[in-house]
Amino acid sequence: MKKWPPLRLLRPLLLTFLSLFSFSTCRDTITINSSLSAQETLVSSGGVFTLGFFPADKHKYLGIWYTKISQQTIVWVANRDSPINDTSTVLTISSNGSNLQLQSTSNNVLWSTSISANLVNPVAQLLDTGNFVLKENNTNNIAWQSFDHPTDTALPGMKIGFVSGFQPESEKDWKLRDTSAGCIRQVELNCTSDGFITINNAKLPDTTNATVDTTIGLDECRNRCLMNCSCTGYANSDVSNGGSGCVTWVGDLVDLRQFTGGGQDFYYRVPGSEVPVTSTKKNRNAGIIVTCVVLGLLLLASIVYFIHKKLRKNHENLAYMQRQRHITFDSEQPLALARDKAREEGLSADDNDIILPVFHASVISAATNNFSLANKLGEGGFGTVFKGELEGGQRIAVKRLAKFSTQGLGEFKNEVILIAKLQHVNLVRLLGCSIEGEERMLIYEYMENKSLDTIIFNKARSCQLNWHKRFEIIKGIARGVLYLHEDSRFRIIHRDLKTSNVLLDENMNPKISDFGIARIFGGDEKKSHTNRVVGT
Repeated sequence: MKKWPPLRLLRPLLLTFLSLFSFSTCRDTITINSSLSAQETLVSSGGVFTLGFFPADKHKYLGIWYTKISQQTIVWVANRDSPINDTSTVLTISSNGSNLQLQSTSNNVLWSTSISANLVNPVAQLLDTGNFVLKENNTNNIAWQSFDHPTDTALPGMKIGFVSGFQPESEKDWKLRDTSAGCIRQVELNCTSDGFITINNAKLPDTTNATVDTTIGLDECRNRCLMNCSCTGYANSDVSNGGSGCVTWVGDLVDLRQFTGGGQDFYYRVPGSEVPVTSTKKNRNAGIIVTCVVLGLLLLASIVYFIHKKLRKNHENLAYMQRQRHITFDSEQPLALARDKAREEGLSADDNDIILPVFHASVISAATNNFSLANKLGEGGFGTVFKGELEGGQRIAVKRLAKFSTQGLGEFKNEVILIAKLQHVNLVRLLGCSIEGEERMLIYEYMENKSLDTIIFNKARSCQLNWHKRFEIIKGIARGVLYLHEDSRFRIIHRDLKTSNVLLDENMNPKISDFGIARIFGGDEKKSHTNRVVGT
């Protein structure tokens, strides 16, 4: 009789056989005819992830964890809000193939995917990505996946938000990890200005509401969708050889997904305000901005240039008038004699001492109404006197030198150098001059009552001057003459003092005027000779 070895010797061999059998029977799927009990697990084909029941706080949960990490690391939990107390609870596919569910022996459903897939040959599979999917067997038609319902761990490819331009239908449910209500648009489509956003590596939406045309390309497909206000997205119907054909969708985009790799480009419709700016548009916008900046700088430079040119021109005009004044005065004998006499007195008679405003001829012309006859006050050998009014309202008297008058030119220069250096209440005040081309003008303060002769030799007006006022006028004239002879910077002899050269202001105060033929004498000079007859 054959003797068998002891059972204890066969035990290691038996355990090895059983372990090999167990490894060979590891599965990654359940079907409508199978289930997963609390003592069983699903392992992905590459052995990366495991799905099964695990204990926590005296309860059990269905979850997914890393297979090869010694410390169990849970990455997804199905029923975190519905813990399992019945150890006989199993994971099954519903009889109609539409849902995954945790069902107890008493047929109580503790958790469900809550969808209506209507799959013909459903299978639940754990993938090496950690994604647990319910799909049609031997296809990529996924009805439900755990990646759409993340818990506290994010895995590559897991659903963590929604596409641009959309927001959750229910913020409250979304925060509770219930995304079954889907998303709604942030801004409604308006058809006339809509655009498209591209999703790369996409699983195309459910094709229930899709239309296929294999005869056109992607550009025509886009235009067709854009022209149809009901079209919500488009894509190539065939992605091989660079893509061809056209698929367009109307209505809601159901079961649109984005993978970490694979898939194809999908273009979904959004309002124009939601379309992101492309690099081309950015470059175009940048070009517009740069162009505007350059044009702005050129405009600013032009403004600065013209302002500089204007200021320079004004400066040149002023310098020209100053040169005209200096050249005219310095090269003629009356002013030269005046400077010589001043030097004899030990006084400075440099041109810098002549500080006198220079008026533009156009200003004087406007003030006198273009030297109209209505503004004419009088006329003499030097030229004509006009009344005028400056822009600020100040009234003036303008002595305009007759052109090509040699005598008048000499008198003009003499009057400028003398009156500019004289300041007395009984001398007429010179406000400025105008020298432009052949034009020479002196601008005085305006005397309201004109000259003394227009009153005392006029029977109608002579009664305005009583003897007291006449005496005051005489004293004023005397004070002015005394200033010229004794108290001024120079000793000046008027040489043409008469009633027509004594002007009266509004209060009948006398002011000596017309210094065209006046002479400057030295301090010890008693007499002088003249080459021509002067005075009247």
